[in-house]
This record gives sequence, structure tokens and C-alpha cells, in this order.
Amino acid sequence: MAKKFKNPDELFKFADELTKKDSDDIIELRIGMGTCGIAAGADKVYEVFQKEVEKRGLKNVVVKKVGCLGLCFSEPNVEVVMKDLPNVLYGYVDEKFAIRILEEHVEGKKVLHENILDKPYQDIYEEEEVK
Repeated sequence: MAKKFKNPDELFKFADELTKKDSDDIIELRIGMGTCGIAAGADKVYEVFQKEVEKRGLKNVVVKKVGCLGLCFSEPNVEVVMKDLPNVLYGYVDEKFAIRILEEHVEGKKVLHENILDKPYQDIYEEEEVK
């Protein structure tokens, strides 16, 4: 039987609990699928990720289609979001590089140094101690 909620607050509380549950273990691969991304081959990159994630049994990896990121010059773009590593946005991702992202970044937990377009400021800046 489906769970019934008495009011919207109960529904939102339930949704928050579901979101928090196991969310630390989830790895997201966000593929830019705007018109420019698709024209550059993002649909093929998406298919490679889908097939490889299934083939490798990576149950905690979610492959998501997202809209245009405003970086048309570097399509296809893929953002990798995972615990204990900075969010990284890779550009110029082809089918071979998609495999490398899975093998080295997702499975190997090592950020690739090629094709990085965006890395959060706090992850690349080491603040000097002020005396």
C-alpha cells in the first residue's frame, strides 16, 4: 500500500529523508545535452556512459542528462560529482575519454588533468597563513 501524507510538510520531510539516504555514495555523471552538446556528440558520450556503467555493475553511478552549460566551444561537456573529490567539469569529451573518466576518475578516484574546464576555486587555491 502506498504511503499517505497528511500534509505537504510530511511529504517534504519524507523526500528529504530519501534524498539523504545513501546520497554520499552516489556518483553523478552530468552530460551537457543542449543542442550544441548533441551536435558535438554528447548523445554518443551519454550512451557510452550508460552502457559502461551497466556493464561494470556500477550501481552507485547515475548518468544524467543536463541542459546547456553555456560552454558551447568545448562540447561535449561532462561534470563528475562524487564524494571526497572536487566537482570537475571536463570538456571535449569523446567516447574514448568517457571510458577514461569512468576508469580513472570514477573507479580510480583520481582527477584527470586533461580537458578540465572548471574546478571550484577553493580546490585549486591554497590560502597562505597570515601572521
